[in-house]
Amino acid sequence: MSCALAIVTHSYYSAYQISYPNIFSMHDTDNDDCAEDHHQPDVEPKGLQPLVITFQKGDSLNRILCENRVSAQEADKIIKAIKRKFGNITFQIGQELTLEFAGSINDIALSKLSFRHLTDAEIVITAQENKQYLVEKKPFLLYKDVRFLSQKLDSSFSVSAKESGVPSKMIRTAILNLGNVVNIKNKNSTDDHFKFLYEVYCDKNGNFVKSGNILYLSIRVKNKEHFLYGFAKDGKNTEYYNHQGECTSIKSSLVRPLDGRVPITSKFNLKGRWHPIKGYKRAHKGVDYGACSGTPVLAAGPGVITQAGYAGGFGNTITITHNSGYKTVYAHLSKIKVKRGQYVKQRHHIGNVGSTGLSTGAHLHYEVLINNKHVNPLSVTKMPNFNLTGTDLNKFKQNIQKIKMEIKSKDAPTVYVTERKL
Repeated sequence: MSCALAIVTHSYYSAYQISYPNIFSMHDTDNDDCAEDHHQPDVEPKGLQPLVITFQKGDSLNRILCENRVSAQEADKIIKAIKRKFGNITFQIGQELTLEFAGSINDIALSKLSFRHLTDAEIVITAQENKQYLVEKKPFLLYKDVRFLSQKLDSSFSVSAKESGVPSKMIRTAILNLGNVVNIKNKNSTDDHFKFLYEVYCDKNGNFVKSGNILYLSIRVKNKEHFLYGFAKDGKNTEYYNHQGECTSIKSSLVRPLDGRVPITSKFNLKGRWHPIKGYKRAHKGVDYGACSGTPVLAAGPGVITQAGYAGGFGNTITITHNSGYKTVYAHLSKIKVKRGQYVKQRHHIGNVGSTGLSTGAHLHYEVLINNKHVNPLSVTKMPNFNLTGTDLNKFKQNIQKIKMEIKSKDAPTVYVTERKL
């Protein structure tokens, strides 16, 4: 019997991701949550045991505190303490909140409040002797889980990997580094397949928290095999390479986003320029190209579209992530011709020049960011060469041999599980 799907997964955890569709703020200003006639909690704290509450539709932190033996004054102090430290925290349906109490059953007081924040930390609020509240952010202890997946390609890699539970970020990384080969659809070949060795991070209960790095990926499609290896030559920052040690994370150069001789009407200036609409000085974090409305806008480099839509004063805006910390931004467009998540090649037609948002006339506002810091786009034409040489290349080749031995062995690859506090 032939098996169209052959999956080998080795994991100490069953990974899944919780999705919370609705978001709520700390305050619910439409309700007097602490009024005396507000309904009492269905479940009273039993003794001094911690009380775990799950956010439901319509809940707010203020309401939950007041429904569980916290006075209006103390609830307000807690919320203000959180805002001073972290701003306005949002809570989501299904998110858990833990309340801990001190004192006797007849004279009970909140001693600690904690809840998960983002993906890898929790916020803990502790009552102090001076009747104030200490607010701290404490990182979770995460566990690295290495997983192996071997599967026949009945569709494209991106579709097959998603159906097999590979995190979306992993698939996007593969797209960035292997390009459109991941979207080639298998039609007649019975030998097309992929093998995937990658990391994920889980909490102590085995719940998926976030993606790690790709260690190895091979895709065989149309009788041609494509390889991708993750390797950190400095021991910290992983880049991706083909089997020859040539970096696939960064391409050679960025090109101008417009063809032809297009004048620059406003230069990069972080010290500030006079804003023609706002009427005051503010930093200009890119360059403006004066071009006619409808002029094609081109991708400065290959990458994945991470933003494609209306963005306030920027109007219709596109952001391309080029990996290794490089991003480019294209604003005030009249048309957007790409979708979020789409891989584009260098010089791909992504949109048209326009005058949407805060704009006095048709032009392209173009920005370049490296590690989320704005740099002068005119100074970034050649991107760094990350190809491996010398000792780094030798270490990389040794790593390849180790991975190949594991992949080829009849037994599953070794699963490395290490504790890592982030």
